[in-house]
Amino acid sequence: MKLLIVDDIPINRKLLRVRLEAEGHTALEAADGVDALQVLSREKVDGVISDILMPRMDGYRLCNEIRANRQLRDLAFIFYTSTFVSPADEQMAGDVGADKYLTKPASIETILAAMNGAISMQHASPEPGAVREIEVLKGYSDRLVTKLEEKNLHLERELRMSALSVEIGSALMHGKTLPQTLCRCCEALVRHLDASSATIWTCDAGGESLEWQAGAGEASGSGERIIRPLIVGERLLGIMAVFAAAPFSEAALEKLASVADSIAMGIDHNRSQEDLRNALAEKTTLLQEVHHRVKNNLQVICSLLAMQINCAGGDSSVSALNDAHARVLAVSLIHEQIYQSETVSELDFGEYIDRLSEFIFAAYCIDPSRIQLRTTLEPVRLGVDQAVPCGLILNELLSNVLKHAFTDGRAGMVSVTLQNTPDGFAHLTVADNGVGFAADFQWEREHSLGMKVVRALVKQLRGNLFVSGADGATFRISWQLPVANCRR
Repeated sequence: MKLLIVDDIPINRKLLRVRLEAEGHTALEAADGVDALQVLSREKVDGVISDILMPRMDGYRLCNEIRANRQLRDLAFIFYTSTFVSPADEQMAGDVGADKYLTKPASIETILAAMNGAISMQHASPEPGAVREIEVLKGYSDRLVTKLEEKNLHLERELRMSALSVEIGSALMHGKTLPQTLCRCCEALVRHLDASSATIWTCDAGGESLEWQAGAGEASGSGERIIRPLIVGERLLGIMAVFAAAPFSEAALEKLASVADSIAMGIDHNRSQEDLRNALAEKTTLLQEVHHRVKNNLQVICSLLAMQINCAGGDSSVSALNDAHARVLAVSLIHEQIYQSETVSELDFGEYIDRLSEFIFAAYCIDPSRIQLRTTLEPVRLGVDQAVPCGLILNELLSNVLKHAFTDGRAGMVSVTLQNTPDGFAHLTVADNGVGFAADFQWEREHSLGMKVVRALVKQLRGNLFVSGADGATFRISWQLPVANCRR
């Protein structure tokens, strides 16, 4: 047989054509009734298999046109559709002259049996006069209008369900607090499901009591009430209740089940985030307390050293105790600043440099009009593991400058520079324009306690130390920053 397939969906035409050709038949294709009439004007076929709802010319109209055409009226004509499936639709198909009426999906054996039966049928000439045609066309128009209205209602319901999903997802994603999030969910349920009210309760941690969280609309005394448990795994997280004056559609009931699952997961996620925030706050409090106690203990040591300095007899003893006091103070300032910071895990090292420099200049009773301090500090954040050795290095270098660079009342300037370079390294430079080094000075072999401390701490940082004696003295320390603290 040579058959013409008429359907506006290409994949439907292709699938049916492949099935017919597999049975040894020839198949032609047309996208709608207009294309089908053009094909029939060129090709002779044994029958037509047509969908109903198509652009330009639908299947009802095509069948009516074929039966009204003297050359085509004897063609076998089968309707094969998934949209028009009511008894009234089948009656309308018979009224316009169709031989068979099949609904999708159907086996190829059923289609071929229907076509063979249609080919063997005798087609009577259409009744004369315009009355029958008007009645047929009126019935056909009424069926089309009804189906289009049904299709529009279906699409409208799908759009509203899609809009509900989008709004629920947006509320769960962007809500700042759980009550605010659930309130937006209730408002979306009322708006998109034509509900009179929606309410959500949540369970306590043990699942024993319910607490009202959010609601929207006003509950009516009569109508349909849908209650959905909010469950994740085997845990009951809450209850959702939706009230409506009219019964919910099947699509709305399915969507309510999906929405309940989404809201349950949103509540679970919100609680998990709250637990994490509480744990982080507790950890932060504990770390603050640790830094606070360490700082207090170091302050006690500083006070004891200050008392020992006052009681010391020799200049060498006083100098050693002053150095020890300055070192303990340098570490104490680090813990104090971290205790006062928001992160309690790192500090702004530039701010620390300003504070430590101020303390050291005050400890050595430096006249700011004689020795000036200039700082150039870029933002660099350090954790305790790097801040402590860097602070001790800075303390040793500044103390060394103030003790040895400006002897005999000499005036000058001390500069401290902190840089954070794009290659992930930090650079701390302490320079002065004082007397400089002795001619035979070799910092690698210097045996003073201060230089030993500096070398050891630079090694601890896995950094590099550069020393220059031109126009005073310059010390430059470079070390690798953690990835999180590198300049972006």
